[in-house]
Order: sequence, then C-alpha cells, then structure tokens
Amino acid sequence: MWSAGACLLQLLMLAAALAPCPAASQGGLSVHFLDVVPAKVVPVAFEQPYGRALMTNFAAVMADTADPACLKTKHLTKDKVAERTRPLLLRRGTYLVQNVIGTVDRQTFRSYLRARIGTDGVAEFERLPSEPAVRDYRAAEEPALLAYVATYVLETMERYATIQRIKLARGISPYNMTDQAIPDMDPTDKVQAKLRDMVAADKSGVLARYAEMSTMAQKPLDDAMLEKMRNMGVGELLAGPDKDRQGFYKDLVALCVASRPGR
Repeated sequence: MWSAGACLLQLLMLAAALAPCPAASQGGLSVHFLDVVPAKVVPVAFEQPYGRALMTNFAAVMADTADPACLKTKHLTKDKVAERTRPLLLRRGTYLVQNVIGTVDRQTFRSYLRARIGTDGVAEFERLPSEPAVRDYRAAEEPALLAYVATYVLETMERYATIQRIKLARGISPYNMTDQAIPDMDPTDKVQAKLRDMVAADKSGVLARYAEMSTMAQKPLDDAMLEKMRNMGVGELLAGPDKDRQGFYKDLVALCVASRPGR
C-alpha cells in the first residue's frame, strides 16, 4: 500500500510523532503523507469500517441534496445518484492526496531538515526504519493513518461545498455530524493509546527518539510546502490531471447536487 520510496521520505511517512495525527481541520500536511501512493491508499482508506461509513453517508447526503426537478429532467433517481457518488469520492479523493503531496518541494524540505537536525541527525533519522520497534509501531499505526486520509478527503469536500454555497442536506465531514455514530467509529484514539503503550514498553528508547525526530521534521515540511499551498484554492486541490478547478463542481452539477455555474 505504501511505496518503498527514498529512505528518508519513507521514514517521514511512517512518523506520526507518537502523538495524535493532526486533524484535517488544522490544515497542512502530516509527515506520513509524503510517500504514499494515492491511487492505492485512498481506496483502502474507504474500505475500512470507518471509511465505509463515511462513504455511505456521503452517498446518502448527495442523494438527499439532489434537486428533484433536475433528477426528473436527467432521468436520474436518488439511488442512481448515490451509486455514482462512490467512484466520484474515490476519484476526487485520490486527486486531492496527489495534489497536496505535490505542494511539497522535496529538495527544499531536505535542505530545511538538514539545517534543523544536522547531517548526523538526518543519517540517524534514515536508519530508524530498519529498527524492529519502528516496524511494529508502523503496523500498529496504519488504521489511524487510513482514518486520517478518509477524514481529510471528506472535510476538504465539505469545505469546498461551503465555499461554493452548495447547501448539503447534512454534514459529510465527521466534524460536522449531529449523529456521533460515525465519528465514534474512528479508530484513532484506540490506536494512539496502543502506540503510547508501545513507547512506554520500549526500553531501548528507539521509539522515544523516533518521536522526537519526527516532531522536529514537521516544521521543515510545513515550510517547504507553505508558498505553493498558500496559492492553491480548494478547487485546485480537488482538480484532476486536467487542472480544472471547477471539475468537482461539474461532477456535482451532473448529479443535480449543484445547479449554478461554479466560481
């Protein structure tokens, strides 16, 4: 699921700093995003119980939001709208992750990281993935990383709908749901508790050092992507290879969820 990639970038992807993964609402890019393969990780994220629930809710909300007159004109049913939104979610979610990763100037990031932790620090950082404790930590962490991806996709789409003044029938982001049944399925809290136990039980100190260095890597990463990210709108982040920032809006128009020209 996760590509092999360069040694340093692979390590950064693995690092969640032994602390809560940043919520999508906090913005920015978490270090574990760097070396993922979006076309693989996004579908897997929505195959997990939490991701499946988010997808099912997304489909239902889109169907309930669709304009009845438009549906009649296009000979669509709500069931058909719900069916079509599932591949739409995966496609635009994949574009989103690809585009966010693409905002990172990796050469600049490497330079900033070296300036922050030194050449010896970078060398140490690169050695950590071979440690058995880190490999075990990574395996335990994966459910939280997949939940992060699913949450990030849905929150970004909801933010886009708000900017475009598309009034959805209900929230699609777990942070905007009145019913807590879906947010309560997020495995992150349980995963984080397990990770803390792993750190406490690790007498070698490898995981504590991993946490420290992962935390230090976050600012260089943020700085390396800041300028490009600052100049990108949400529509651009959801755009496909055609770079059409209204692409997602056009998808919603086709499903009768949106009707006026996008901005």
